[in-house]
Amino acid sequence: MESGGSLLGAASRGHGRFIWNAAFDQRGAKGRPYPKVHRMARGFGRLMARAEALYDDCVAWYSDATTRFREGTPQGDLVRSTVPTTTSPTDAVGQAVISHVMVTGGTIHFDCAASHATQFTYLHKAPGSMQFVVLLADTAETSVTLQGQPNGEHRFKAIGSNSQGTGPESDETVSSHLRRRRRREWSLPHSKAGCWQSTRQTKHPACDSSQTGRGDED
Repeated sequence: MESGGSLLGAASRGHGRFIWNAAFDQRGAKGRPYPKVHRMARGFGRLMARAEALYDDCVAWYSDATTRFREGTPQGDLVRSTVPTTTSPTDAVGQAVISHVMVTGGTIHFDCAASHATQFTYLHKAPGSMQFVVLLADTAETSVTLQGQPNGEHRFKAIGSNSQGTGPESDETVSSHLRRRRRREWSLPHSKAGCWQSTRQTKHPACDSSQTGRGDED
């Protein structure tokens, strides 16, 4: 992280000289700068001095925070991903895109990406629901896996963000989730005297048992 004296201090000195020179260019009748411009120049100098002190405090705070909370911890990763450490402007976040949607049994999986995004918020509308709810908020995860989901139509949206702000939300992604239905059991009405297979002199399996069978039996 750059020190306050390198950039902010140079800016304050540069702007201060500009205002001071402008004040002397507008001299009064006795060769002195106008009092109003003189006060403005001094006020600007005090303001920039306070801004420089605040910048130095921020640098010291970031140094202490990253020393106390190491990389890989939730607090450390949050500080490093959200606090800018350069004067270079952060690029705006692009629109989030959900891709690679896979549905297997009761599991739904998808990936998400957005240019210049460091965090994502995922929204989910379950079958029968009237509105989206937050599934995950401000997470660095770029993929989501849900298990034990009910049958029906699931809708998802995502929003990327960084220290500059949030980007446009993604288009709605629809995932139709259907589990395999269990086979139905059926029973055949019959009597031992009038079994439909009696003409072949073979007994139906149900004639000697519980009269039930499975739908895929021959």
